[in-house]
Amino acid sequence: MSWGNPQSFAMTSADTAYVFCTSGSYGWITKYNLKALRALGATKSGKMDMIRRATFYNANSKSYPTQNQNATYKKVLKAIKVGPKFKNFGHGQSLAYNPKDSSHLWFVGTGLASGNHVSTKANVQRVKISTLKPDKKINFRFKSKSGYIAGGLNLAFDKSGNAYLDSKTGSRSLKLFKGKIYTKSVKFSLVMQGIKYAPGPRTQSLAYNKKRNRIYMIADDSVISVPFSKLGKLKKSDVQATQFSAKREFEGMQFTSDGSSYLLTNKGAEIMKGSTKSF
Repeated sequence: MSWGNPQSFAMTSADTAYVFCTSGSYGWITKYNLKALRALGATKSGKMDMIRRATFYNANSKSYPTQNQNATYKKVLKAIKVGPKFKNFGHGQSLAYNPKDSSHLWFVGTGLASGNHVSTKANVQRVKISTLKPDKKINFRFKSKSGYIAGGLNLAFDKSGNAYLDSKTGSRSLKLFKGKIYTKSVKFSLVMQGIKYAPGPRTQSLAYNKKRNRIYMIADDSVISVPFSKLGKLKKSDVQATQFSAKREFEGMQFTSDGSSYLLTNKGAEIMKGSTKSF
């Protein structure tokens, strides 16, 4: 199978992760039963490549018929569900879970108009968790007094079901939009205070930490966060920034209910759990 490029991920609990991958004009979502994979030893030193090995032997079962009978590999494959491929998904970097809707995931279908400029035409797409396939699309555009503006590529939900989108302005600053996604429409308003210095030249993800009630803006090797309760009235001291030197692509960050952090990286692709809960 083609692994493609992981662009974003969502977690419905500490035991289940959904990863959005793309390859050319196709995208798909893969569900991982993290609890089962941990029990098989996937997080232990010397065994972290078991998913890659299991899928390789599965794909080459005719060439390796005896090795494909390995009981561990069968259990690994059983803990993974690959969804169908689909088109018209935008960049794929915004997969998010709304805690007020346990049956679906969402992502923003905004694309790049030219170069690195984000198109002003956007949509949000709903994904049915049971099928891992989009089943609804809502088109929208952000409009200001000067015309239509780009709405960003990233999406996150807070504990109340409010949705957040970002938008880069110029080369450094970042705007946030807060709103609701309804059955047939969306409604967003600009948070009337931006972030003067966005993390890195290109934001990769938005994330919400329920434990700390903070929103996180993620770029490659750089993460900043601010408290939800102070959006629109932030002080410099409210902004927390962390700079890494991993030299990896940071594709997404998620937090579980106890505040544990998880980071999706690419080149190579892996999900890593944070070592502390103070991030």
